[in-house]
Amino acid sequence: MSISSTARRLDADAVRASAHDHWSAILTTLCIPAEALRNRHGPCPGCGGKDRFRYDDRDGAGTWVCSQGGGEPLAGDGFGLLQHVHGWTFPEALREVAGTLGLGLDARLPYERRTRHRAKPRERRPREPERNSRAAASLRRVWTGSEPLDLRRHPPARRYLERRGLGAIIGDPPSGLRFHPALDYWETDDDGKLRKIGEFPALLSVVTAPSGQPVSLHRTYLTPEGTKATVSSPRKMMTPATPHALAGASIRLDSCDTTLAVAEGLETALAARVLDRSRPVWSAVNSSGLAALVIPPRVREVVILVDHDRAGMDATRKLARRLLGEGRTVRIALPSTPGDDWNDVLGHASIRNAAA
Repeated sequence: MSISSTARRLDADAVRASAHDHWSAILTTLCIPAEALRNRHGPCPGCGGKDRFRYDDRDGAGTWVCSQGGGEPLAGDGFGLLQHVHGWTFPEALREVAGTLGLGLDARLPYERRTRHRAKPRERRPREPERNSRAAASLRRVWTGSEPLDLRRHPPARRYLERRGLGAIIGDPPSGLRFHPALDYWETDDDGKLRKIGEFPALLSVVTAPSGQPVSLHRTYLTPEGTKATVSSPRKMMTPATPHALAGASIRLDSCDTTLAVAEGLETALAARVLDRSRPVWSAVNSSGLAALVIPPRVREVVILVDHDRAGMDATRKLARRLLGEGRTVRIALPSTPGDDWNDVLGHASIRNAAA
């Protein structure tokens, strides 16, 4: 199926009519920064600059203009803005707007619509239970060798967090964080064999399944000086004892009731916690985890703390669409600078405060 045939499943005029007077909400849900949508000159959310862009939403059509810094001016409606910022084609923008409005949700891009051949069931390997048992034993070994994070007694973790601008949590570390003084680091060599590289202090995060059951540990390998260890993958997830246990899982930094903020990485979630302690925060570990994150039914309002990059915004759209379909309220918080996450925002604020 081609993109054009997919687009024909949607009536562009009907989608445009449904979007009328709702473009500000649609655009923020689709990761256009809210500060760019205030009918005043400022940086373009698509190509940067300082004051080249203005969003005026004439006649409720999401209209805008961008001078491109002195080049040939660009202008258009809400669909055009999504194309300019995200590099989408019109059919892609049409599909995303329709999905945000709850229209034509059965329409998908071609790579999502292709018939998926069912893989033949894998033969159960006789050693699978043994592998699961080894994973459980590894988790127990690392857990018992670690202890709840105390930043006054664990200098490598304290120095690492301070370097990331997260020193404010020293007196109030989340309960889901632990510290290991000398954790083994293993790598696969060119012959496919595991070999131990060394032992490093490590910051550990408890990863919890949607059921509330802890299922894994996320490791950040450090140096005694508080930098990331000089290994190929200083951040690693441990293999859970149960297959597929990581589906929808998260690092739960706080307990939550009806409101929750969610972010990709651990440091991004910790930064949000420093910036606004009034709202509980969870980390989804990465962008794939954010898109698949399962949130308890009691949570009715979700704030998604987006990393301002393509992977973060794509994951946010998927999660937001699913949550909106579940009848929840969704708010999008996106750093104004492309490439930034909320840890970067915290760092910029610290620099400004120090200079004041």
